[in-house]
Amino acid sequence: MYPKNYNVPNYNPMPNNPNMPNYNYPNRPVNPNIPKPDMEDREPLPVFKDQEYLQGYLMNLIGEYVRIDFLIGTNTFLDKEGRLLDVGVDYVVLQEAETDDYIIGDLYSIKFVKVLR
Repeated sequence: MYPKNYNVPNYNPMPNNPNMPNYNYPNRPVNPNIPKPDMEDREPLPVFKDQEYLQGYLMNLIGEYVRIDFLIGTNTFLDKEGRLLDVGVDYVVLQEAETDDYIIGDLYSIKFVKVLR
């Protein structure tokens, strides 16, 4: 696969122990002088605070019991219902009433949201 004179570095991206991930891979430069962003002082994105965006509107519905219709492919609808727990930039999290399981759905597949009261 490689020419005989080509020196392939010994790089193993997999951790040694699969039960304990080791993400300190070789050949990755670490610069301690780079400041880390202060996440608490950041203002929320406009999509979260403006109700003209779907994320902003859904943020007001957190805690409500909803049914969400997702469009899968070109003509298949799949509906999921539960308590709305969280809204991200491109996902929503529902908690099913029967099993208490969490369902994470793609925000861009949402076509309809019905608030069940």
